Amino acid sequence: MAFPAAPTESGAAKIHFLTTDGNSAAGWFGVTEGSTGTGSNTVGFAAVATHVEGDAVAAPGGLNTTATDVPVVLVAGDDGTNAVPLQLSGSDLKITLDSEAVVLGAGTAEIGKLAAGTAAIGKLAANSGVDIGDVTLTTGANTIGEVTIGAATGAAGDLAKAEDAVHGSGDIGVMALAVRNDALAALAGADGDYAPTQVNAEGAVYVRPAVSPTGGCKMFTSVDLDQTEEDPTAGPTTIYGIYAWNLTAAPLWLQMFNTNTVTVGTTAPTNNFLIPANADSDGAGVVLPVPVCGLAYSTALTVAITTGSGTNNGAPGAGDAGIAILYQD
Repeated sequence: MAFPAAPTESGAAKIHFLTTDGNSAAGWFGVTEGSTGTGSNTVGFAAVATHVEGDAVAAPGGLNTTATDVPVVLVAGDDGTNAVPLQLSGSDLKITLDSEAVVLGAGTAEIGKLAAGTAAIGKLAANSGVDIGDVTLTTGANTIGEVTIGAATGAAGDLAKAEDAVHGSGDIGVMALAVRNDALAALAGADGDYAPTQVNAEGAVYVRPAVSPTGGCKMFTSVDLDQTEEDPTAGPTTIYGIYAWNLTAAPLWLQMFNTNTVTVGTTAPTNNFLIPANADSDGAGVVLPVPVCGLAYSTALTVAITTGSGTNNGAPGAGDAGIAILYQD
């Protein structure tokens, strides 16, 4: 690019214009007011060259940055080799930034709308109090990545609940689903794998009693039970098994009371059970049927054996009858 020499003032006050060489000349002119004389003001001239797009970075010229002279051609910078201008779109004269990072300073200004496209926002840095708002995740192969869920607040709408928290009406949670399996079978591949809870056709959860050295039934035994009552328990009791025997030739009666306040012969028994005899005094016994769920006595358990039913207090002989009871209290 041929850069013309700056014109000089001559004769009367006048303005000189920088000539161009086709479209390749680069230049700038400024008008400055000269000193005031007795006649007309003189006009001075400042010629400062600027770059145009495509100029080499080291080409002659530059920007005059004095207080009175400013360039009329804006240069955005260079790409390492050539000068690069600021570009405006053709329709609404907006500056277009392409593939460059834009730093938004701190403040309350909003970005506005992110138009549809394939560009990524990048990383959203931590900023307390900033709410992204409603975000619609479109279908596709993109993944959100790792998301940290905040601590449970205990509110009714919180999916997470704290241990030992009190239940409240309207609490929201995630339902634990079970699999109906009418013919119970393993649904996991191997021991130690995750597996769902299974229910039968009635919706009951499958369970299996397991043998344990603790937590089983207790046993009460009396080998000489008669009209004098005995108290196996003093509180609520569930009976799971009853076996009674009779060594006399005549039937006897087992009386059971749902209380410890008993007068045999006066207090009506809660239950009466016949203990059959063998007629020859060789001994007989009976195992009383008890449902799987047990026989409940809500207050306590007292037992006696008499020669008659109801409020009878007939006394068997010493050692003629006895009982064994399986229970939990």
